[in-house]
Amino acid sequence: MLQSSMIKCISELCKKETACVYKVDREDALGVRLLELGFTPGTKIQLVRRAPQQGFIEIVVRGSRLALGWAEAQSIMVYS
Repeated sequence: MLQSSMIKCISELCKKETACVYKVDREDALGVRLLELGFTPGTKIQLVRRAPQQGFIEIVVRGSRLALGWAEAQSIMVYS
């Protein structure tokens, strides 16, 4: 079992930091879409870069580069 101190959202990752998806913390259509894009529990992701001031965040997931808005990144929980 993971300790809550080990779990954080994608937006808290540092540039080039790698983590594994713990869960998508949304139950609406966006949450379903994030799961369809590959953000399933246990999947390795890497933060490539982020725009300043809570802008877009670029992530590599399953070999694909995706850009997420700040709100979407806040809803994906990861662990290292």
